[in-house]
Order: sequence, then structure tokens, then C-alpha cells
Amino acid sequence: MDYSFNLVKDAWIPCIKSNGDRQELGIRDALINAKDIAEIIHASPIISGSIHRLLISILQRAITLSDLSFLERMWDRGSWESNVIIDYLDEWQSRFDIFDEERPFFQAPGFQEGEPTTISKLGLELSAGNNTILFDHRFDDVVELMHPACVARLLVACQYYAVGGGRSSTTYTRSAPLVGKAQILLKGCNLFETLSLNLIPYDPNYPMRFTDSESDGSASIDLPSWERIQAETPGGIRYVNGYLDYLTWQSRAIRLLPETTDEGVRVSQMYFAQGVQMEDQLLFEPMSAYWKHEKHGLLPIKITIEREPWRSLSSFMHIGSEGNRPPKTVDVVTQLVNREVIDRAKRYEADVIGISNDKAKVLLWRHARMPFPAAYLQSPDLVRRIEESIHFAEEVHRSVLSKSVWQIATGVLSFNTDETPPKDAVKRLMASYDVERSYWSGMESEFYRLVDQMAASLVEDDHVKVDEAMMQWGGFVRRAAIRCFEKLITNVSIDVRGMRASVKSRINFYNNLNKEYGELEDKYENGKNV
Repeated sequence: MDYSFNLVKDAWIPCIKSNGDRQELGIRDALINAKDIAEIIHASPIISGSIHRLLISILQRAITLSDLSFLERMWDRGSWESNVIIDYLDEWQSRFDIFDEERPFFQAPGFQEGEPTTISKLGLELSAGNNTILFDHRFDDVVELMHPACVARLLVACQYYAVGGGRSSTTYTRSAPLVGKAQILLKGCNLFETLSLNLIPYDPNYPMRFTDSESDGSASIDLPSWERIQAETPGGIRYVNGYLDYLTWQSRAIRLLPETTDEGVRVSQMYFAQGVQMEDQLLFEPMSAYWKHEKHGLLPIKITIEREPWRSLSSFMHIGSEGNRPPKTVDVVTQLVNREVIDRAKRYEADVIGISNDKAKVLLWRHARMPFPAAYLQSPDLVRRIEESIHFAEEVHRSVLSKSVWQIATGVLSFNTDETPPKDAVKRLMASYDVERSYWSGMESEFYRLVDQMAASLVEDDHVKVDEAMMQWGGFVRRAAIRCFEKLITNVSIDVRGMRASVKSRINFYNNLNKEYGELEDKYENGKNV
């Protein structure tokens, strides 16, 4: 039977339109009507992030963006050249069919090594085989008939976020390009702005410039996966040819097995294994930020269980720093702000998307949306304030609150003995107090207010208000620490051990807290830092 589901014309991208209506669209309608779409949104952040990445790769190929001047003209015009996009999609439409027999989209044609597996294995959040059960409790022997639109979304996300670890029918699996990195997606007021904010100049003569390499393209031709003359060899290994090749890398060899049901075409099984392996594993991801490690050099900022993404915001903005490396996309937007193509008073947002994993085991995913005012891209001093505000909160936690909690836990465990309790026992008791989570949990929204307030003050050229905002933040952090500490004292003071430990720690807590706050006050109170 002739099956078909084409991502260019069939509806599969979940959108919220500017009027609030929800609608699923194909690639063509999403790109042509991008100004009327508020955003692409899905319950799974890695699906929404991956769809954006696919659309960006199409635009990078279809539109001429050989240097910054092309991006400038696009922003001045306020639109893409729709006819160019339509012509490109018409030319390659057949390669976007997920059931095409010759070249199924993002798959290995004819691939059938090993045994077919459940379609649920496409989704990190779905239970399949030995996947960790996070959000889903279905069993492999229960047949899951999945709609092609759902399959398409999972297929795209899998190629970008499949985790490595274990043997497949082709070779050992490696992680996809976005695993181990926080994907930074700049967000505008509509889909046109969002996708435009994440484009970078692309010169086919220098296809590796996204890594800051000036290697020319004479040795190979850089093409997106759907334009390659021959399909990838599953389990093979090769170097990246350029930015387009990198953006559409097929990390998994997949072949969907469609079937006919009473409801129409559905998919319950597929062939699934390691796809093409990337020889050069140390390429810089243009949508991620990096921090400088003393021994290992630049390392990507990751999604972790312990640290919320907002605490790395300054790294995402760190333009021109000798230490951290911001996303390449942020560097491009900074140049547009400096050239006054983008108004520095504009307030954008940044979605931080990613997973935390231990080899093939996915521990969690995160999606944080934070303010990203353009004013910060022009002001290293403002970025420094953000660093200082985060540093102050972390110092209060580390040098004040954690030390006091350690003292309380140690006092409780050493009651009626002169022996120092084992460190592991102290750490376990501290963890049971849950002070760290309580301290950081209410801080994110207040931090975002600080970011917006300082940006607005700088645009108004009012540096005194910038300093006042820093002092307001300092007061908030101080109160948060006191609240957590006093709550802990109340909870542990139910017996003599806790009361005694609390009395000893209270003086140290307030002395250390006043010292940290006093240093901030000396620097910023009443505009002293102007």
C-alpha cells in the first residue's frame, strides 16, 4: 500500500497563533505564516526545541545569509523572501515524507538489521525496552498505534536528543548532538522573530565557521541530510562537512513500519539502531554556551539536577569574554544590536532546554524561560552585575547558610560525645533538612525581575536605579536565607540536642550573613557604584 505523510504539507507542528488559537501546521504553512504564529509549543520541551532546530536548518539552506549584511537586510525588511522558501520546499518536498520508500525523511532507507522494536523507543519520555520509566508506564507487549504526526515529532527529537550507551544492531550507540548541552533558543514576539534570532551567517565556501574554523569547503560538500545524493550508512563514521550537515545529523538509523488501521495510517514498530557516528566530537554547538575549565578548556553548560538554568544566565550573555563562550547565535544578535539593526530596548526571552542523563539513563528534562533584554548584549558592565547578583546568592548559600546547617547537623549528631561524626552522616542529615531546595526554589522569579529592572534602568541611562535594583536583590536574598535558617531552627529545636545545636549556630549565621550583605551594601548603596 502507498503510505504518505509529508512534513512540508501535512499538519504536525503544534502552534499557538497570535490570536490564541491552537493549530497544527506543516512546515510550509508554519514558515510562510510565521508572523501570525506566537510560538511553537509542546508538552515535551525537547520536541519543541527540535522542531525549531529543524526549521532553522531549512532557513539556513533556503535563504542566502553569506554574511551579516544579509541578516541586516532581512531584519530591515521584516520578513523572509517567501517565494524563495516556497520554491525550495517544492523542490525537496518528496524528501520530507516519513513513509517514502526511496528516501524516508530522517531515516535509513531499506534498513532492517536486528528485530523490529516498539515505536515508543523513539521518545525519551516513553517506556520502551530498558528505558527508565519517568512519565510513562506502558509495557512493550502492549501494541502502541501512533499517529504519523506524533511519530514525526518524536522522530525529529530523537535525531537530536537520542542518548548513547549500549549495543545496537549496527554498533555501540553514541549520543546525539544536543545531549550533554543546554540548548539556548532565543525567543521573539512571533515565530518569524524567534527563528530569525537563531540564524547565523552561512558562507558555503567556509561551512565550518560555526565552529570558528576558516577551513574551506573544497574537500567536501555541505548539505542537509535530505539533499545528500546517497543516504547515510548506518553505523558508519565520518567527519562533519559543515553547518548544514551538523544541523541535520542523523544520529540514529531508523525505518518506520507503517500499517493500515480503521483510523487510517498508524505506526507501532520500527527498525532502530546507531546511525552515522560523528568523527569530530568536539565541535562547538552554536546554540549552547561554554564555560572555561582550568584543565579541560571550554566545556558545555549542561542541564543538571543540582543547578537551575537561570543561575547560568550570565554565561549565555558573556560577549567578548576570555572565559566563557556564549552561544554563536547570541554573538550574532549582539552584532545586530551594536549596528542598531535591533533596538537595544527590545526585550527578548531565552528558552533553555535539555536533558540530564547518566549514559543511556535519562534523569530529567528541563525547560526554563528567562528574560533576555537586548540591553545586556551592549553592556559588559550589566552582564557583570548579573554575575555579581548570582555570585552573592551562591556565596550566601555556601558561606553562610550551608555552614550553619552543617554546624547544626554536626551538633545534633555529636550530642553527649566528644567524637566528630562522620562526614557522610552529617551530609545525610543535612539532606533530610532540605534547606538547599527551599532556599533556591523561590528565587528564580525575583531574579528575573532584577534582570528586567536593571535593563530598563540602563536604557533610561539611570545608573542609580541599577544600583538600587542590586540592593533590592541583596535584601531579598538575605531574607530568603533568614527564612530558611529560622524554619530549620524551629524544626530541630523540638529536643535538647536540636536546641543546643541551634544556639551555637545562630550567632555565626547572623555574623556571616551581615558580613556578606555589608560588602554588597558598601558597593551599591545610594549609587556608590556609579
